[in-house]
Amino acid sequence: MDVPSPLLRGDQRKESVFLKVNELCQYLRAERLNADGRTIALNRTGSGVMISALRQAAAGVQSSSGAVLDGFFKVSLVKSAEGVTMLSVLDGYDKTAPLAGYAYYNGKKVECPTAEGIAVAAGYLCLGISKDAETYTVGYTIEASIPDMPTLESITDDNTAKYPIAEILGSAADGWSCRQLQLSGLPALWCFGPCDTETTT
Repeated sequence: MDVPSPLLRGDQRKESVFLKVNELCQYLRAERLNADGRTIALNRTGSGVMISALRQAAAGVQSSSGAVLDGFFKVSLVKSAEGVTMLSVLDGYDKTAPLAGYAYYNGKKVECPTAEGIAVAAGYLCLGISKDAETYTVGYTIEASIPDMPTLESITDDNTAKYPIAEILGSAADGWSCRQLQLSGLPALWCFGPCDTETTT
């Protein structure tokens, strides 16, 4: 609908005002913002209307609160061509992205690639990062319990810091399930001593 035209000087006042007010009401009703609350949200305030796009998550893995995760480090249980259940770690918002997400290792941002075909076991799926010279190595392992933060005394040959991102529950006989632990933000891993000799200011 077009914006109503303005009143002209020669218009008959009463009838013209009545018609223009009606045209204006019809225009405002036709142009009123609406939202479905699922993909678009509207927040009407005294200073205007804020329009927000709501991100959509694919059905699948649920967080510990029951919400579907659509962010970094989405852990999924998938079946291989042979029918074997395996784990994958992807970017839940963009499954085609080459990275599952980012993490901080001693304050440095590290790119963490996706992973598929991880053998399933009960425990905690952990993101592991280590550093050798200027090279970061990123991997995923399943630990029986949530690992402690590395300390100088605990670091010998293995300088990998680990961060839990999901809990794997069940068994091959009863079936597997997983519960997301990393729900928002970026994992922050810390390793002390020989694994990182850089001085951060």
